[in-house]
Amino acid sequence: MYTRQRSRPAFSVLVDGQPVRLAADRRFTVPAGAHSAVIRFAPDAKRVARLRIDGTLRVAPPASPLGSARLERRFVARGELHALDLKLALKQRARDVTIRIPLPAGLTVAGKLAVPTGAVMALTDGELYLHYSELRAGPVRVQVPLLAISKGSYEAAPAQLITRDPTVFALVPAVRVDVR
Repeated sequence: MYTRQRSRPAFSVLVDGQPVRLAADRRFTVPAGAHSAVIRFAPDAKRVARLRIDGTLRVAPPASPLGSARLERRFVARGELHALDLKLALKQRARDVTIRIPLPAGLTVAGKLAVPTGAVMALTDGELYLHYSELRAGPVRVQVPLLAISKGSYEAAPAQLITRDPTVFALVPAVRVDVR
């Protein structure tokens, strides 16, 4: 006798906190109106979603850190000097690690970029990128001197860490930075 085993879906959907039944082709519909929709991926699934939107989509930035890796960034001011203090920790070795850190409008990298050992660093359109071809498990700390170019209170957009393995990632919320 042949029995077909059902495979676990690669993702599940919650609308307003309630599970949504997926169609056989894994499509789902969110009713008209203002609703909170969450797509949860299985740990072993590829993290790709193709959406067709009939209407308006508002994507909320993260309110707390997300992901399997730890990423922490702080903008530190000591008198007129500023610095980016970046800490990350991986539970396992990872390949093709890219960290994107948006800088607030009032700060820029001071002088020549001091590249951490094993990293390639670039500043593009107000975002600092660090890329490691391979990074060992455990903590890593990077400090980047910054220069104040405009005083005020600014917001730095969410920072993220991505790797070749889609299950190893981090996303941290936006932060408010006072530049003096």
